[in-house]
Amino acid sequence: MMKKSLLALSSIALLLMASSGLAATAFEARQIAEKMLSDQARGKLIKAVAQKGESVTPDSWRFIFFDPFASQNGRLIVVTGKAVTEIRDGYVELDEVRLAAYKEDEIIPTSELKIDSDKALAIVQKAALMQTVKLSAVQYELKKSKGNVAPVWTLTLFADVKGVSKEIGTAKLSAETGQIFDLKIDNQKLAK
Repeated sequence: MMKKSLLALSSIALLLMASSGLAATAFEARQIAEKMLSDQARGKLIKAVAQKGESVTPDSWRFIFFDPFASQNGRLIVVTGKAVTEIRDGYVELDEVRLAAYKEDEIIPTSELKIDSDKALAIVQKAALMQTVKLSAVQYELKKSKGNVAPVWTLTLFADVKGVSKEIGTAKLSAETGQIFDLKIDNQKLAK
């Protein structure tokens, strides 16, 4: 009974801590998440995702790390605000079906992570196509493509269209250089 009470209290404390701080950028949240990893998994990020929230700044980040001691070599750590709110292992991606364990070649080299989530958004917002668009929310994904390619930020963009937040486009840019290599805005959705 005492163990359950302590577990419930620690869960409540985590949630209170998470809601009390300002939202962290992806790299700030990653530093928080990595404190929960073994030395063998630290620095071995495979993917970072922030789902669409109520603004352009996410309040929660989901990180998948390569961890040789975890089931299927995958460790998920969720950081909400500035606190860890969930840790799981195994196949932890909800949006993809995996048939094989996570592999070391999926790890994003830390040296190539130079553009944080807030800078990625700022770069996209400065693009000529974005000058008249007021974003209401953004969904973020950071991962490495297959092969020797720099990690890529994919930002799914949402705008307020007649009081409803609607997806209006996507942007892809290098997490190493900040160069945008794909930006698509559906102006018809903005006009509706």
